Amino acid sequence: MNSLDERLAQLPRELPLERDLWPAIDAAITAHATGRQRPRPLPLALAAGLAIALTAGIIGWQAGRSHSLLAAGALGSAGFAVPADPEYVKTRATLERTWQQEFDLYATVVRTTEPAMQRNRT
Repeated sequence: MNSLDERLAQLPRELPLERDLWPAIDAAITAHATGRQRPRPLPLALAAGLAIALTAGIIGWQAGRSHSLLAAGALGSAGFAVPADPEYVKTRATLERTWQQEFDLYATVVRTTEPAMQRNRT
């Protein structure tokens, strides 16, 4: 039995074509060249960049607007029913007081330690 290399060496190096393929290739190239031109990439890239920038700007503007309205309390509890359970109202008030005390403590710590931190930095 012949080895694979020997059998591969016996195969013809070229296969004759049944017909000449070049006229069909040339016709396809010519038809494509005379047909509709491909759009240029630069104008499309500029349009896409503009669309992305506008979308990002609108999203940022909406996010900033929503945040400022929430901070101002304009949207605070709009559309929500006032809780009627007295235990809930009492617990929420306690939590809000605790949160405010913690926040005030944090603000005091920052205010009193910041000058020392600035001095130690230099």
